[in-house]
Amino acid sequence: MAPIDFLADKKATKRQEEFEEKLCNVIEDVVDFVVEQLSWAEAGQYNACYTGRYNISLDISRLDGEARVIIRFPIPGRVYGPWRDEKVRNEAMTLLYLAEHTTIPVPHLLSWGLSDQSLHDLGPFLITEYMYGEDLETILKKDEFSDIVDSAAGNAKLNTIYEQVAGYMVQLSRLEFRKIGAVSRDQTDPNAKWDVTGRPFTLDMNAANTIGSHPPQQFARKPFRDAAEYLADRARCYQIHVKAQRNTAQDSLGSDPGTAAWSHLEARWRFGRAIEAYGIEACGPFRLFCDDLHPRNMLVDPKTLRITAVLDWEFTNAMPAQYAYDPPSWLLLREPAAWAVDGDVDEFRRLYVPRLNQFVRAVERAEQADPPTGDQPCLSARMREAWGSRRFFFNLASRDSFGVDEIYWEVLHDHASDAYIRKKIEQLKEYEADEREERERERERERERQKGF
Repeated sequence: MAPIDFLADKKATKRQEEFEEKLCNVIEDVVDFVVEQLSWAEAGQYNACYTGRYNISLDISRLDGEARVIIRFPIPGRVYGPWRDEKVRNEAMTLLYLAEHTTIPVPHLLSWGLSDQSLHDLGPFLITEYMYGEDLETILKKDEFSDIVDSAAGNAKLNTIYEQVAGYMVQLSRLEFRKIGAVSRDQTDPNAKWDVTGRPFTLDMNAANTIGSHPPQQFARKPFRDAAEYLADRARCYQIHVKAQRNTAQDSLGSDPGTAAWSHLEARWRFGRAIEAYGIEACGPFRLFCDDLHPRNMLVDPKTLRITAVLDWEFTNAMPAQYAYDPPSWLLLREPAAWAVDGDVDEFRRLYVPRLNQFVRAVERAEQADPPTGDQPCLSARMREAWGSRRFFFNLASRDSFGVDEIYWEVLHDHASDAYIRKKIEQLKEYEADEREERERERERERERQKGF
């Protein structure tokens, strides 16, 4: 796996600490700001602060207890500064769109604003209702030190979770767009329609910049109209990233710097060559996909296991349909790339397949309750095909600037080569058949010519 840029990460940590200190010094002003934004008749009070991977959230309530909200700020350093406005705008639009088009329990958006509408240069903000529940990832783990699902988790417990998530994924897979990118609508025009208006802003794009030194100006700046074009751009960005980040010749597995550097570069070049073998539905329609739809971003009632909230939608875009057709990569919690780094892909498959089958059965039940109509995809069948064809792994590689190397070498290399060879053999057979037909036509023309004499 390509290492992160540790110096860049250290600088990001320093910027985060400076922002946290600044925020702590103005909490009372933030409370007053929330009261003003929401036009509360009562004063507010600060309850708690929560720090996530990309955001800091303040829990604020009205003194009379009639309202409780979260105001959230993107963390400088963890989100590239000039992109903080883009991130908040995209999440605000996504929350509004999901509330209008799905039954997914997303927080109700109460107010939001960009940097020029904020206070004390804290940057853009979102204010949403407070959502109750416990972290699903913690409930699924055996203990706080584990990174995989508790093996003692019963089927009934997992089925309860899977059926809810399956229902959400079915809904997302049926939302269609004409372009790849961020979804929005003019909020000042009551007749405006939802459309893709911005470039795809992704979790990996942010990571490649903040801890991978990818030059920000070399990412795409507009939506895509073709999935193959988008995937080719991912391959282009992978090349830029591995060349720009100064320490990619480091290797945790002990390879010498030259071997490590070339392996990273070659894997990314070969990834680009594999697009033709794994890409589907290049011309769309494109489907809504969230990079971060994961148990760590879901809250549940611990007694009933009903999901009470699905959070963190900032990295949601209309994306190639094949992304929406994948089974969740988190069914074991520990991500496939981590297994690949350890050389444990076979063990991952052994543990993952039973969970995959269980999840797909949950999708089938969701589709029985709400059957696809017209051109809507049969998601359960698409998930099985994605796993069987290894497109599941290709899609993961296309969204991971740091894990693409291990996923390619451990899973895709031989299969991609075989797929290419099979395709060339099929093309040769078609070519030879055309040759035979052409020779037969020539003989027929010669016979006709001989008859004329």
